[in-house]
Amino acid sequence: MAPGSCFAFLPSICNAITLVLMFLILFSGFNGRLTELYWLRIDTAGLSSPSKLASSDFLNALSTVSGTDFVGPNITASSLGLPDWSSVHLLTECSHFADGRVDCSKPRYGFEFLPDRDLKLENTPLSLNHSQALTDSLTAYHKASRFLSGAHIIAVVASNLAPIESCFSPLLAAITSGIASLILFAASVASTIIFRNINNAWNAEFTTNNLTSSVGNIPVAFDFAGSVFTLFATIFYILNHRAQSRNNRSARSRRVVAHSVGNVDVGAGGAAARAGGRLWGRSDHKYVQIEEQQALQAHRDGAGSPDSLGKQRRLDDDWAAPDEYHSGGASSGAASSGPNIPLMTLGGNKQTKDLNTAYEPFSGPR
Repeated sequence: MAPGSCFAFLPSICNAITLVLMFLILFSGFNGRLTELYWLRIDTAGLSSPSKLASSDFLNALSTVSGTDFVGPNITASSLGLPDWSSVHLLTECSHFADGRVDCSKPRYGFEFLPDRDLKLENTPLSLNHSQALTDSLTAYHKASRFLSGAHIIAVVASNLAPIESCFSPLLAAITSGIASLILFAASVASTIIFRNINNAWNAEFTTNNLTSSVGNIPVAFDFAGSVFTLFATIFYILNHRAQSRNNRSARSRRVVAHSVGNVDVGAGGAAARAGGRLWGRSDHKYVQIEEQQALQAHRDGAGSPDSLGKQRRLDDDWAAPDEYHSGGASSGAASSGPNIPLMTLGGNKQTKDLNTAYEPFSGPR
């Protein structure tokens, strides 16, 4: 679940409510408990049906002539051993007797209610010719009975599984609850249509025999309520997933920003240090080392003496030796009060130089 979300516990509460409703429907017909939660109720206390021989014209005529009843009395609920009323549940069928005793069949997945068998109508002429509407409605119920049972079992499993899944993935929990909500809604609609069709067809056919039926609304209401609560759980799980995604994105953004700021600080400081080192430390240090190495190399080669240095420097185009300075109008050996102007020697081993470019050390012959 998304930490700190206001919807963190709401989906689990919705799942818990759905779970309770589904358990009430599943266990409504176990050992006479919760038998008021029925899908269909059939009142058999006032049953009155002629015997099977009543349809024989010969026996009826013989009974009239002889004065002896060869047909037999009408069939009643007591003669068949039927209870006052019977209830149809999701997995069972229960018989309710006048003394308060309740007998329920063994729970079975995909239970099917068979009137001829469960109400012993096979011993009466009422089972001979059913109307087409009753036959079709009972056939639809038999086809949907497994789906109805499975839908409620799926709802129970989903209500238990979704809260566990939400601890790891609210989106997966939302998918589980959403599927359960759709299946449960389909089951509630199907059960409403099927049992109402059975009820209408039943009353149309057996009302004259005092064999009436009524639809139970409580299980249908529980199904619709469970579908709605499961849908709410789905919505809350989706909200939790979105909140969790926003929190994760915010956390990633904060980590990225913090990492970027750290890189900028460290990078700027490192660049400044490296720039300072090149400008003020390392570059000067390299130049000093190069000059020292050149001086040591010159000393090793015997060029460390003033004469040798002077000879080497005389060969440079942009350097004038002291003896190349001449005073204006005086002898080379005497001191002169005027300014000494360096006069470049044009002959000897020196290259021919232009006096106009003598002060331009980087100028060369053109």
